[in-house]
Amino acid sequence: MDIGGESAIRIGGPQNDEQLNISDVFEAITLADPSFGAGAGAGIDESMARRDQPYVEIVEQPASKALRFRYECEGRSAGSIPGVNSTSDNKTYPTIRICGFTGQVVIVVSCVTKDEPYRAHPHNLVGRERCERGVCTIPTLITKETCEYQFKNLGIQCVKRRDIAEALTVREKLRVDPFRKNFDHKNHPQSIDLNAVRLCFQVFLP
Repeated sequence: MDIGGESAIRIGGPQNDEQLNISDVFEAITLADPSFGAGAGAGIDESMARRDQPYVEIVEQPASKALRFRYECEGRSAGSIPGVNSTSDNKTYPTIRICGFTGQVVIVVSCVTKDEPYRAHPHNLVGRERCERGVCTIPTLITKETCEYQFKNLGIQCVKRRDIAEALTVREKLRVDPFRKNFDHKNHPQSIDLNAVRLCFQVFLP
């Protein structure tokens, strides 16, 4: 089951966490939810919350215009995306809350285009938040006491326009298409705004 939010399985045990990679995650997700192969839908469905179904809230939005995107060739850290309420004295970070569910989940974060229809964006997520091939996948245990997840080490690495098709082909192979818009836009790189992205948060349940 996929519940998602936009700027919304048990896979091994604790001893296997360090060896977990993105292909393992998506294989397990596909086995649990065959519809994932066609792309996973996202967005908070208010009727879902009314039916007491699990849903995701974005508690702290990413700060807008607070971080300069960096190219891989710059050889510098992409930095960490701050939260919208972050100050020099009180650092905050993007945070989501998973409501109506306790147990093991997998959080998947990816970049999508700024404007609708939201399509996979070629820019990559990087950092210490289990990011691989531009996508962040985080297995975590949700309890009543720990139902929030804060992304403290999540950065954005930009791609050059000439590399858009290659980057989106990688995303297509990973089947990370949260809004099921396919990847036809990789053939029209001029249509993609490389100066802005949205973060899409998906949470996969057993």
